[in-house]
Amino acid sequence: LTIKDGAPFSRRDLVTFLEKNNIQTRPLFTGNILHQPAYADMNYGNKALYPVADNIMKYSFVIGCHQGVSASHLAYIKKTFTSFLDRY
Repeated sequence: LTIKDGAPFSRRDLVTFLEKNNIQTRPLFTGNILHQPAYADMNYGNKALYPVADNIMKYSFVIGCHQGVSASHLAYIKKTFTSFLDRY
């Protein structure tokens, strides 16, 4: 999931709300990998040339998804997202 730039809330706001409501989240490791410390001494070009990858790192996250997610889990996730978004 990616929060649009200029949204009335931040990724942190939404992730914090979801986590407080027992919906696990994770930031995306992908994005502009050139910002990772392992690449600091490698010459792969200008990091600033990848604005879409930077936005993924800044605005995106994932929620849990696996074979054990039931219809009632999905309904709870929808209800929780709706509860958060109704504030805006």
